[in-house]
Amino acid sequence: MGSEIIIREAQKKDAKEIVSLLKQVIDYHCEFDKNYKPFSDYKNMRKNIMSRMVRRDTKIFVAESGGKIIGYCEGVIEKAPGSTIFKKMGSIDTLIVTKKHRKKGAGEKLASALMKWFREKKIKYAELNVDSLNVLGIRFWNSCGFSGYRVKMRKNLK
Repeated sequence: MGSEIIIREAQKKDAKEIVSLLKQVIDYHCEFDKNYKPFSDYKNMRKNIMSRMVRRDTKIFVAESGGKIIGYCEGVIEKAPGSTIFKKMGSIDTLIVTKKHRKKGAGEKLASALMKWFREKKIKYAELNVDSLNVLGIRFWNSCGFSGYRVKMRKNLK
């Protein structure tokens, strides 16, 4: 049987592994949409991650198994759009679990930790963006109780 999955707040020492996970997210998106910037175009990612770890409006969790980080998620509390009845909302920025560790509960545990943090901060709604071509992501977020309510569209004007 596999190792237990532990969810904890990210620490600065985790930044290098989080950047490695971000590379996987970026590479994955580049596979299905050539409009995404390649990982090599991103600069100072490690420093950027560490600076977000200490912000009061941001929370980063990591999933560990066997002493290794196998996933992470990041959420932020933002001002809600003026068209809504609520003032603040939770925004899920990123959630990834390594391919080898998917479908073992780590993603659900990460999402759950983030939802708990939002509730502790008195946030009543959480949102996220998922690329329409990211079938795995859409399926995962639907399984976590999220559903579509707005469609963002793009047209190439070549």
